Amino acid sequence: MKRIKIAFLIPSLDLGGAEKYILKIIKKYEGRKADFYVCYWSGQDILKKEFETLGAHLFRFEFKKLKTLNTFFTLRKFLIDNKIDLIHSNLPDSDYLSFFSAFFTGIGRISTVHSPLIFYENKKIRFNYFIKSFFFDKFICVSEEIFYLLRKKCMIAENKLIMIPNFSDFPEVYPHVKKINEKIVFKSVGRLHPIKNYDFLIDLFSLFSEKYFDKFELHIIGEGEERKKIERKIKEKRMENKIFLRGMSLNPKEEMSNCDFYISSSKSEGLPTSVIEAVSCGVPCILSDISSHRQIIEDGISGTLFDLKDLETACEKIFNFVKNKDLYLKMSHKAFEVGYKKFSSNFIFPRINRIYKEILSFKKRIPSVLYVVDNLGSGGLERMFYLFSKRFFMENIRLRILCLNKGGYYFEKLIENGIDCRLLSVNNIKNPFHLFKLWKEFFYFSPDIIHSHSPYSNGFSVAACFFYPFVRKKIAKIPTIYPDFSRRDFIREKIFSFFTDKYLAVSMFCADWFSKKVKIDRKKISVIYNGGLGLEGWRNSDKKNKEKFAADFIFSTLARLEKLKGVDDILKAFSYYSDKNWIFLIGGDGSHRKELEEISNSLGLKSKVIFYGWVEEPGDILHLSDAFILNSKQREGFSSALSEAAGFGLPLIASDVGGNKEIVFDGVNGILYPEGDVKAIGNAISFLASNKEKRETMGENSLKFFKEKFSFEKSFTDIKKVYEV
Repeated sequence: MKRIKIAFLIPSLDLGGAEKYILKIIKKYEGRKADFYVCYWSGQDILKKEFETLGAHLFRFEFKKLKTLNTFFTLRKFLIDNKIDLIHSNLPDSDYLSFFSAFFTGIGRISTVHSPLIFYENKKIRFNYFIKSFFFDKFICVSEEIFYLLRKKCMIAENKLIMIPNFSDFPEVYPHVKKINEKIVFKSVGRLHPIKNYDFLIDLFSLFSEKYFDKFELHIIGEGEERKKIERKIKEKRMENKIFLRGMSLNPKEEMSNCDFYISSSKSEGLPTSVIEAVSCGVPCILSDISSHRQIIEDGISGTLFDLKDLETACEKIFNFVKNKDLYLKMSHKAFEVGYKKFSSNFIFPRINRIYKEILSFKKRIPSVLYVVDNLGSGGLERMFYLFSKRFFMENIRLRILCLNKGGYYFEKLIENGIDCRLLSVNNIKNPFHLFKLWKEFFYFSPDIIHSHSPYSNGFSVAACFFYPFVRKKIAKIPTIYPDFSRRDFIREKIFSFFTDKYLAVSMFCADWFSKKVKIDRKKISVIYNGGLGLEGWRNSDKKNKEKFAADFIFSTLARLEKLKGVDDILKAFSYYSDKNWIFLIGGDGSHRKELEEISNSLGLKSKVIFYGWVEEPGDILHLSDAFILNSKQREGFSSALSEAAGFGLPLIASDVGGNKEIVFDGVNGILYPEGDVKAIGNAISFLASNKEKRETMGENSLKFFKEKFSFEKSFTDIKKVYEV
């Protein structure tokens, strides 16, 4: 297997968070098939030995200026000569070099964004990152705040962003924490820079010493341009015997393990590694109340947060924390427990490794998919859509569902399963505000494929795509036929067809009808049946006993109780055999239900017909049945209920309309009869009821056809092939 080559771009090898971040990644990669090249151009090489010990190839470039053609071409030549597969840049200058040097090289590009501050200070940087987003494969955000800023302020598409926090090596068990001595030792680690706010920290401890407690030491570990200013401040406050500037440490984690409390007064942070390392040592943390600190500890639960605007209250909070030894141990335990789950390298590094693999195998990946649907109620088509969406989500395929009109049962179910669903509440394709809503979702999600699930939703998608030309494939589903369409509707569909790459029909019948009526090339339409789960996919633990009905024959139907489903004709046909010990099970609900119940009673079938209402699992009824019947009228594109019944090995009875003829083969796995012929319905029921052997043979054939043509696995595989770009 080929060793992958990853180049890290970093301004220096000094003792900063970004440098230690790269060091940890290389360390965790030890023993894997990868070569690391660390490219830098400034600084004091403080961590050079650590990188060399891990086998990294170090290259220091003597760039006089960064933003020159000579710089770009020098780095570009290096990348090509060393056959680099992936660039992982850190900090804005590195991103800038990666952006220009890797143009048209086919090298993957990742950037880790470590600080949120640059996006608040400089609008130009926000715009630069927006432009870079079109050329970088992924931006790793080390904190939730950075993710938000890149998403909202820089307008970077969501599929380019991933939140992976900084990490540290945590011991498997909670480390021993020493008892607090009379003299309490506080430590703080960081560059001596204005953003670290050491002025506030000195004022804080000066007041703390004056009003509350003076038996303490504060050790500040780090170097920087503010050192002389901080030294003067310490002298002004006469704190030379309590506050010590310790300079740099190659192992600050070891320093923290020898203190009682870790403290930070930073104004802004990405996600401070020093705090995570303190937590990994079991050291309780006292931190300024900023976004990144809140991501690590919870105030009063796993540490203490103080307000930078209120010195008095901050002192009081610290004193209350310090004097309570029970609280000290409790918070230390809690911080370690939460930190281990959120920031341990055992959990975080595999996510970084997964990103590397994803980008390196980019050409083979299944693209991100955006589904656009009218609504997600509780019908058969909606159930199939739910099953497909759930499966795609389980296979880690990036998926979002946009519901144009209203949600419904399966909309809520998808959300419960953690699938990204959005309800847009749009209904007018001519309304620019409604189109803008859809376009905004396209822009932020940045899909490779848009899959619309009806002519209505396809119209919206096509219109919105005029303003978002980056979609690689536009697919539209043909779920049924539309006999009510006017000439104007067909002209509209013809226009939309010019901007649609592929149509997926649920049956040959629908494909032929659409091709003929809209006058488009039949080759542009593929047929993918709505596959069912069948008996093997039914996982209901409460399996009712079929024998409880004490009937000679049980047949069933699953359908919306509307006139188009013709359940009233089935009841009339059944009434011819009301003297038989047969039972008819009806699963489904709708506006026609009350009328059907009245018809059943008037025909003397009250004790022989059971209305179940809507059922989520078709198997709850199908496993009780000896045969299945569907009396569709006119516009049955493809019946999911029929295919599910075939998957349960049942003989099928169906009207010879639409897609029914593609599931039921007369005399082989069931019986077809002319639409509306009540007598023929009765004869079919009677034939199967009185011929057990024939019934079983037809059921076996149904199951065979189901596995060959209508299984969920086959349909899912066919759709995945269509999605491959």
